[in-house]
Amino acid sequence: MPHTTDPITGLKRRMLPLVVFSVSFMITVLCFILVMLNQNRALNMNLDSFAKQQTLSLEAFINNDVAYIGSGANFFYSNDPENWDKFDRFAQQTINGSKSLIGLQWMQKVTADEIAEHTAQMEAKYPSYQLFTIPKHEAKTYGYILDGEPAFIATDIYPNSEANAKVIGFYSSRERFKRVLENIKQTRKANLSDKVRLIQDGLTQDTPKTGMLVYHPVFEGESDNLLGVVIGVVRTTYYFENLLASAVGDMDVYIRVTDTGFEAEDSPILFETEGYEAVSGHHITKTIALTNRDWKIDYKIDSCISFYGYLVLTGIALVGTTISLLLAYIVNMQIREKERLYRMLDKRTEELRFLADHDSLTEIYNRRAFNKKLDKAIERDQPFSLIGFDIDKFKGINDEFGHPAGDALLIHVIKLISVNLKQGDDLFRLGGDEFCIISSISNHEALNRYLECILNTVNHSHCEHKGRQLSCTLSIGAAIRSGEDSEEIMQKADSMLYQSKSNGRNRVTIAG
Repeated sequence: MPHTTDPITGLKRRMLPLVVFSVSFMITVLCFILVMLNQNRALNMNLDSFAKQQTLSLEAFINNDVAYIGSGANFFYSNDPENWDKFDRFAQQTINGSKSLIGLQWMQKVTADEIAEHTAQMEAKYPSYQLFTIPKHEAKTYGYILDGEPAFIATDIYPNSEANAKVIGFYSSRERFKRVLENIKQTRKANLSDKVRLIQDGLTQDTPKTGMLVYHPVFEGESDNLLGVVIGVVRTTYYFENLLASAVGDMDVYIRVTDTGFEAEDSPILFETEGYEAVSGHHITKTIALTNRDWKIDYKIDSCISFYGYLVLTGIALVGTTISLLLAYIVNMQIREKERLYRMLDKRTEELRFLADHDSLTEIYNRRAFNKKLDKAIERDQPFSLIGFDIDKFKGINDEFGHPAGDALLIHVIKLISVNLKQGDDLFRLGGDEFCIISSISNHEALNRYLECILNTVNHSHCEHKGRQLSCTLSIGAAIRSGEDSEEIMQKADSMLYQSKSNGRNRVTIAG
């Protein structure tokens, strides 16, 4: 009896499910690899965008603190030495504007032959005053040990608490401070220290290093004579724990910040996420270039694929027969997700760019933007006016009605001035209740009418806050540029502002 079934045909029929399974499995494997590579690339791109955003944020916070400390240095520029003892009043407004800035120190230069006289003056003010230094790897040492070199001595500090008062009389005898002074004289810019152990926290070696010092120079006019250094004491833990570490849980990103500047080798790591060394996934490095040192920021993730990616790959493995449709759906979802992330990152980047040049409360230009605009105005060498003003007795308003009321009054005043601002003029907030206008008006009479209009508008207005009617007046000082550089025109305007205050406030004074 002949066979009715071809054995080969039967073999093909038996093999077909295996062939289909094998082909489907191979397609599944191929799709698995492609999706895995795509997930890996997308996560790397997201990490790079995240790293750029966080690095910009950190740099903006540092620059903001340097600008605030610079405003403290301007106090000594714009005041005579006999008024330097009023530094604490100015410093209070400066520190209130920063969450990470915890103190301001005035390190006055005292030559070797002035040490005795300076000590006597300080003892009259502080009966327990003693001159001291802390040499590297040595104990606290009293007296002068610099072999004829000038000492930069802490003669004033804010806030003048019991802990901070321990700093009074301190001067640095370390090599790093000498290098800072050399760099300051070369660049005339603020310098940053490595990670330091704050005297306010204690002097023992087991005290953690949680601070950084920003050295802002105070020169005598345009000369090279350095009168002293305003030191901003910054608690760096705010930068890292509240800024960088705030995003760690969201993206499972591990971060290390390393200082590569002078003497940083003693303690180079400024911040490190717990478990950083054990992470072996994606790694991206960014750098922040500061005046006298660089910070290297390493970003890592602990996986080459996100949790969502693992779910996708598991789905592909389980549903091999529908891999093409599933993959198309996943890729479509990934593209949408990436676009959403990019839009979110672009929005955050734009916000950071805005905050870099604008004041967060009043939304007008800040000190950083003022410095750039003033330099550009001087470079164009066209006539312009620099106008400085502040709110009279603003501290009293804050003390009586509270800081929210003070903020509301600031916003109210800025809105009034903005409405009356000449087209093309720029309005800046330098800090606290200090403001500036760069105006194209260069005629004395026109400028006086312009400023009197602003003065009267503010004087005759009221700001309502929680049922209270708040009002205020302005003191305004202005100078029309006639060849001065930025420092000179600022000092000239500051002098006119001081004259307005001295003459009873609520008035305009323009340099003749």
